Amino acid sequence: MVQGIDKKQLNLGKENQVIFITLIAFIISIIVLEKIMINKFNIQKKKGLYKHVNEFHKWSEVALIIALIIIIFSNIELRRYFFPIFLAVLFGFRAFIEWKYEKESKVYILSILSGSAALSVWIILDLFL
Repeated sequence: MVQGIDKKQLNLGKENQVIFITLIAFIISIIVLEKIMINKFNIQKKKGLYKHVNEFHKWSEVALIIALIIIIFSNIELRRYFFPIFLAVLFGFRAFIEWKYEKESKVYILSILSGSAALSVWIILDLFL
């Protein structure tokens, strides 16, 4: 024991550090990949917070969020999977609407990338924590 901490606790701390460093490296690589995609596909990314394509898009996302929250709180078994279900539905819907209504801006590519990255981070965290 080292000052009240046994070796198992020290090893667990090292595992968490490795996971944390892996997540940071993954997030940095996603940011770099996003910059490369913006330049390669000449994507017209809007400045500031996310801007919805139209009113239908905005209110549909609000309805999706409310529906998912109601479903999760009414079904305890789904709580563990709330975050990945939420991300898949939200980013999938967002990418579809952007593709359908603003195909020329190619912003849907970034929505697909963001959704995939968020799901990947969740999977990494779920597997290792």
